[in-house]
Amino acid sequence: MNPGPTGPSNRREHQPAYWYGEAPVPLGARLLASVYAAVTSARRWLYRKGWFGRSHPGVPVIVVGNITAGGAGKTPLTIALVERLRSEGWNPGVASRGYGRTDVADAVWVDADTAPAIGGDEPVLIARRTGARLRADRDRAAAAKALAEAGCDIVICDDGLQHYRLQRDIEIEVVDGRRRYGNGQLLPAGPSATSRSKWSTAAAAMATASCFRPVPCASCPSAAASATSA
Repeated sequence: MNPGPTGPSNRREHQPAYWYGEAPVPLGARLLASVYAAVTSARRWLYRKGWFGRSHPGVPVIVVGNITAGGAGKTPLTIALVERLRSEGWNPGVASRGYGRTDVADAVWVDADTAPAIGGDEPVLIARRTGARLRADRDRAAAAKALAEAGCDIVICDDGLQHYRLQRDIEIEVVDGRRRYGNGQLLPAGPSATSRSKWSTAAAAMATASCFRPVPCASCPSAAASATSA
């Protein structure tokens, strides 16, 4: 499967040199990372125990995302998945937060004619490349439900690994094939939004963005192989 041009998802945000270099991590960043780790761990625990509600749209859900800050190739992979699923007879829809939208509070349907300021850069690109139904909503669970109600029989969530309210059937983590996880530390000491240990037991298919070759995943070698070689 060839994900094609990387598009806007490979934009590099301003990132500290120590994330992907040898520079020492400031003490303040390390302390904040400890607080961030505690908060995110508590949030996952609350979802896992059922204190926070979760929602499934009633059709298969594939979540594409990365655990590091910045672009890693999620959008081209999403486009490739839409095209492949459609060729297999599915009617895929795409759920996205719609980064770059002027008003993120309102959910919108995005098509090829939607202005990026309204739909977001990546959603508009996906809509133009695939013609798939696309719902931009910061509540990805609500977006998935809307897509299912609109007739989509499978939902691809573009960038939603940490959106735990949306129950998913398959997770695909996209990894930058050159920079990988940088210094391996959590935000803001490093680029990771989630500890890699979370993925040690996850049924996730992993692929690199730069060379699109499998990244070893002990828990799901067959899933990784099928996702990258299909």
